Amino acid sequence: MPTAFPEIQERLDHICERLVTAFDPKSIFLYGSRARGDHLETSDYEIGVVCTQENHINITAIKEAIRAKNVNIYPFVYEKMMTGTCDIPFVKPLFLRELKLTARTLYGDPVIDELVPPPIMLLDAIKSLRFNLGYALSALLAERAGAHRLGMNQFSKSNLFATRDCLLAQHGVFYTTYEEILNRALECLPPDAPWHELIKTAYNTRLNPGMVYSKLIYDNISFLNQYIEPKLNRLFQEKGNVTLLA
Repeated sequence: MPTAFPEIQERLDHICERLVTAFDPKSIFLYGSRARGDHLETSDYEIGVVCTQENHINITAIKEAIRAKNVNIYPFVYEKMMTGTCDIPFVKPLFLRELKLTARTLYGDPVIDELVPPPIMLLDAIKSLRFNLGYALSALLAERAGAHRLGMNQFSKSNLFATRDCLLAQHGVFYTTYEEILNRALECLPPDAPWHELIKTAYNTRLNPGMVYSKLIYDNISFLNQYIEPKLNRLFQEKGNVTLLA
């Protein structure tokens, strides 16, 4: 097993050993904030298990074999990963690009090294914005249900990832960490811009998830609807579905 994550290595080793014993996968990799290095103490472990089409496993089998707190394990079919057609709930070109840039192999073949992400088109950024508007709805519903910490977490993700969509569409650069997104957004927005403080608050809320500002959830919906979406729509009207990243 690798030693790239000394503070969490023992737990990763234990999870990998159980997965290998149960499924003999082609590869296991870590992704998400714990792979990027911008995780919190409470962040989940996001782990991908890669098997061939012939030996594919489903999520039910994984949950029956591995029961661990704060660990999310997702199955990937090797052949579909290599063709950019994997069955995931995210916008594929953006998700696969982030895997390529940040995921870390824990066991087996270096599938991440083999991965060639598909180009990111302007429509992909628009699709991602709509996805992040769904995050904004999740934040609203969580807040209404009294799940304030979850609501603030969803608000933060919605805001920062939608901001990334805007930066990607305007500048053709794909930022992977929350800090990169924040810093680049603040560089691009004048200090008195209406949404300047909202983006900073979204970043600070992620670091302090106990903060509860219900109004921010509604402000964020307006930010996505009134600021980012019109920008992306204008770009599409002017340029069409251009390639943002080859």
